[in-house]
Amino acid sequence: MPPTRILIAEDEGVVAEDIKERLARLGYAVVGVVASGEEAVALAAATRPDLVLMDIRLQGEMDGIAAAARLGADHDIPVVYLTAFSDPATLERAKLTGPLGYLLKPFKERELHSAVEIAVYKHAMERRLRDRERWLTTTLKSVGDAILTTDPRGVVTFLNPAAEAATGWAQAEAEGKPWTDVLRLADERTRDPVEGALATTLRDGVVVTRPGGALLAARDGTDRPVDETAAPIRNEKDQLLGAVVVFHDITARRRLEEQERQARQMEAVGRLAGGVAHDFNNLMTVVLGYSELLRSELHLSGPHDELLTGIIHAGQQAAGVTRQLLTFARKQMVKPVVLQLNSLITAAESAIRGVIGADVALVTKLAPDLGAVKADPVQLQDVLQSVAASAGKAMSGHGQLTLETANIDLPEGFVRSHYGSPVQGAHVLLTVADTGPGMDTAARARLFEPYPNSERASVGEGLGLAPVYGAVRQSDGHIVVESAPGRGTTFKIYLPRVDPPRPAAGPPPGLRDTPGGTETILLVEGEEAVRKLHSMVLRTKGYTVIESGNGAEGLVIGQHFQRPIHLLLTDVLAPKLSGGQLLKRLISLRPDLKVLFISGYAADDPAVREVVLGAEAELLEKPFTPFVLVRKVREILDG
Repeated sequence: MPPTRILIAEDEGVVAEDIKERLARLGYAVVGVVASGEEAVALAAATRPDLVLMDIRLQGEMDGIAAAARLGADHDIPVVYLTAFSDPATLERAKLTGPLGYLLKPFKERELHSAVEIAVYKHAMERRLRDRERWLTTTLKSVGDAILTTDPRGVVTFLNPAAEAATGWAQAEAEGKPWTDVLRLADERTRDPVEGALATTLRDGVVVTRPGGALLAARDGTDRPVDETAAPIRNEKDQLLGAVVVFHDITARRRLEEQERQARQMEAVGRLAGGVAHDFNNLMTVVLGYSELLRSELHLSGPHDELLTGIIHAGQQAAGVTRQLLTFARKQMVKPVVLQLNSLITAAESAIRGVIGADVALVTKLAPDLGAVKADPVQLQDVLQSVAASAGKAMSGHGQLTLETANIDLPEGFVRSHYGSPVQGAHVLLTVADTGPGMDTAARARLFEPYPNSERASVGEGLGLAPVYGAVRQSDGHIVVESAPGRGTTFKIYLPRVDPPRPAAGPPPGLRDTPGGTETILLVEGEEAVRKLHSMVLRTKGYTVIESGNGAEGLVIGQHFQRPIHLLLTDVLAPKLSGGQLLKRLISLRPDLKVLFISGYAADDPAVREVVLGAEAELLEKPFTPFVLVRKVREILDG
């Protein structure tokens, strides 16, 4: 280690030289000898010695005490005083500078050695303690949770910035006050004051954790739910020196928990809706199928044709309700395309004006550089009209509805703070804002539930805004509702931004009637009415149809039928043996067998998707018309 470097400030030349020689014999390095306070300050600033041996009486206007004060304040250089004066007034003045020792002249060499070593050691320890204190203070200030410390009597000794923000008390104001003045806690349900974890820790000397249930009241009158952990601070003799409490605002956590609860509830209801839609699709397949067969064969006119038209129209409306159920359940077959949201909004303006009412002003603010999204345009139009109709009803036909689009990049913080939100990155934001009466927190939480008891439920739609939630999520988007009583309601719909659409190559081909054929078809359908309808339709087009009510029976037929079977037409989830399993068993016996799956569930259903993709086959979703069936069968057979 290099020798300790010492500066000597002594106005007596002989004494200074004597001290210099003694220090040299003891192995110290003397960086200089000065006679005045001004010289001591200047040379110490230039050489930065480890210690200054400072005579109190020096030449010039600045004595040793004033010089020591400057050295300590400006450069943190320690001082040991050399003095022949020990009067109380001088010593009291010298003590204010925090010296690390005194040497009364005359002194012996060993006394000099001891004074230097003790001073250097004490200064090193004090510097380490100050560094450790600064490190600890910086750490506590950078912690996101609020931290408050007290002495054993419960008097506040420290608040970090997070605690200052949460309580409304500045460190300087809170220090020295009872902690109960700063950290005011109340029961979350009764609003009665509670003692908090810190009171128990100070009283019993134990660690106490309270995960929620308390409200922290800030000085500005606001309150927030917190959880808190308090722990005692003890010395090496296990004596209580004070306590520390860490408290955390759990508002964001509560919001995420509520979002998760609502999302799980919506998923459960969605599964139920998907099952209901499956059965309903089978019924509507029969109703629409026989109705269209009657129309094509009977050639009715006049009142009778009107009656049949009414049946078909009602069936189509019922099929629309089924699509809403599947949309809510996120099991509706969607046909996403890359589209410009601005164009869709412009095209839908007249329809939106029709649902909001003549006295509601419609304002559009469409970003000219808006990016493209990938979604089902019909589904998005339904979302727009449903939200607009809901807003119009809430405003009672008077007010303003604003549609606004913008490009937005979702930060990581948004994703963390919104349960089930999309990944961060480029999105298109559609904002639908009304000037209606707004909603409280409870009404907003139930907004997307089916059959809501809410004035915002769409007119004539028992499902309310539930399909909107499903449609947005099915498009890999996220929807946020902001509302408060008297402040209107704003829907924010975030959709992932994609590359713009390519120009269309030309007009889509027109639909043409598909001819029938003479091939043999094995039809496996568990619903008898649906099976009879499909069989009748296919037979009228010339096909030979072998009917089966379940997959196990279809397997037996496929194994023992003596002539070729050209096509397996089966429900994906056929009873006893699924369509996928049936195909796997038959394909080894009939390698040329083709397949067309049908289902009352949508292609996005995991069970349906696994079977269809695994077989690299096509799927018809119920309900579908007889002509759609005939056309698809012909396509598969010809393919």
